[in-house]
Amino acid sequence: MNSLDSKIFIAQTYIGLAEKKGRKSVHIAWSGGKDSTVLLHIIYQMYGNKIPFAVDFGESRLEIPSHTSYIISISKLWKFNVHINSLLTKNDLKAFQTSRDKYFIKEALQNSFEKILQRQIIKENIKAILWGTRIQDFGNNQDSFMIKKNGALYIYPLFHFTELDIWTYIYLHKIPINSIYEKGFRNSNIQPFLPKEITFQRIWFIFVRWYIKIRIKLRFI
Repeated sequence: MNSLDSKIFIAQTYIGLAEKKGRKSVHIAWSGGKDSTVLLHIIYQMYGNKIPFAVDFGESRLEIPSHTSYIISISKLWKFNVHINSLLTKNDLKAFQTSRDKYFIKEALQNSFEKILQRQIIKENIKAILWGTRIQDFGNNQDSFMIKKNGALYIYPLFHFTELDIWTYIYLHKIPINSIYEKGFRNSNIQPFLPKEITFQRIWFIFVRWYIKIRIKLRFI
């Protein structure tokens, strides 16, 4: 068993722990980004090409069109339904379009996300939520695969994955990737937060893509 296989096995172990809460009580937080999509695919393969848990997507209404298209295409490809939560009200959108204040929109999105999630946990009796977040996203703020929050168990099956692991998994399993990465954007899919200068990031993505493909071909995984 190679290093990536070992990490996948560990991820599956934590997914299995979530399942013990009851499939109807488990939700997957899916952003359409590379990490949460890898998590989704691990679950998809683990359960015989099926997604046995509810899948939630928080929509800001400010996503670039290609991101929304990606969400739809993956849900059709893997045959699962996506529950879409709109994070911003029409008044929030009007206020942002008037002020163009990125701090305002970031705060509004975060506050709305937390409120919607808390209500959903209570209303749907959610016992566990699976997230694609990795340790590199937390920095030094967390050191565990699982935490108790808002009355539910937050589980991070990919906590131990590196970004290189994520891309290796994507190319090994030929997962369709979100076009925002090919354009050079690395994280955000929300238009106001996209960086203007992406030349270096695009070069980085091209390098990583070919580096991983060579490693796969030579079986250095």
